[in-house]
Amino acid sequence: MSTATLVVDNGAYTIKCGFAERPETLRLSRNCVAKAKGDRRTFIGDQLGDCRDYSGLFIRVPFEKGYLTNWEIQKTIWERLFSSDVLDVNASETNLLLTEPCFNLPIIQRNYDEIIFEEFGFAAYHRTAAANLCKYTLTTNEVAECMLVVDSGYSFTHIVPIYAGRPIWEAVKRIDVGGKLLTNQLKETISFRQWNMMDETYLVNGIKELCCYVSQQFEYELKVCKSADSSVKLEYVLPDLAANAHGYVRPKDGPPVRPDQQVLVMNNERFTVPEVLFNPSDIGIQQAGLAEAIVEAVQNTDPNLHGLFFNNVFLAGGNICLPGLKNRLESDLRKLVPVEADVRVIQAERPITAAWEGGVKWIQQYPNDFNQKCVTRADFMEYGSNLCEERFA
Repeated sequence: MSTATLVVDNGAYTIKCGFAERPETLRLSRNCVAKAKGDRRTFIGDQLGDCRDYSGLFIRVPFEKGYLTNWEIQKTIWERLFSSDVLDVNASETNLLLTEPCFNLPIIQRNYDEIIFEEFGFAAYHRTAAANLCKYTLTTNEVAECMLVVDSGYSFTHIVPIYAGRPIWEAVKRIDVGGKLLTNQLKETISFRQWNMMDETYLVNGIKELCCYVSQQFEYELKVCKSADSSVKLEYVLPDLAANAHGYVRPKDGPPVRPDQQVLVMNNERFTVPEVLFNPSDIGIQQAGLAEAIVEAVQNTDPNLHGLFFNNVFLAGGNICLPGLKNRLESDLRKLVPVEADVRVIQAERPITAAWEGGVKWIQQYPNDFNQKCVTRADFMEYGSNLCEERFA
């Protein structure tokens, strides 16, 4: 097989892409095509960083409700990443490890196979769920025998028990809360209370990442927010696009805001929006919260393994970067699990790239295992997607 292997964690919000043999080639790219309102320029994937006017940015994404549905956009983004301007991928001499959503639809899986081999022409490839690669991410050189992966990304949050190297699919739980919903919830809250920002998704997403956190004492902090000198309250100075100035959080003892600056006051929105992860019913989603879903997933496994799963809860995905999430989850789990069980929650050192790093470790440390699970282009041309379905199961 080919010596070069490209690892692509194809997230709905961010693509993590780089060569397993050269981890320093890792590139993070937005999985979107955007058009600026002002100069009408089009930005593909990683080019979005060159945009200077984020107001009213028109963004098109290939994923809809967690599944890849717009292949024209996705191919455009991949072509940009694989080009000589970014990673310079020679597909015919390169193997590919590609991630897909949990419970991906068979018709979409066949589209993956056909496009990878027939349009891009990779030498060989393997397709798997991102959560399945996290078992290689832990700092030890051994694969975790028994772990529970919480993958909280753009569209969904999945809880995936893994035993003996394989996901227990019948025990997997999904919460319909991800980064997209949290951003939209913050956008609606801000628009109702202060500024109309319904067309400023990109800007509000940045505000969420900078200002929001998970509360450890929700009811208490709600009371604190009602006071005039609330310690929770902060001022976010909106970007001045005319002067090409980025938005920032104004220090409490910093200089006063100028008359020409617009200020967004962030108070209880900072923690009530992320609270949806723990209580989806707050906004009408009748599903279990994060801690309850973990307990339900564990209860659907062999009772002899329950203690092992609770002792090895691994957090990955973009939403895990929210400050306070790990401690809150650990506290809530402790209240729900049996007293004799040890609760241990491990947060990935780099939650956003955890699956990509796991894929790199798999290829580096277990190359024979990876090669056996790959399908070559020649085999695909002879046997079709049926072979992929059999080997990737």
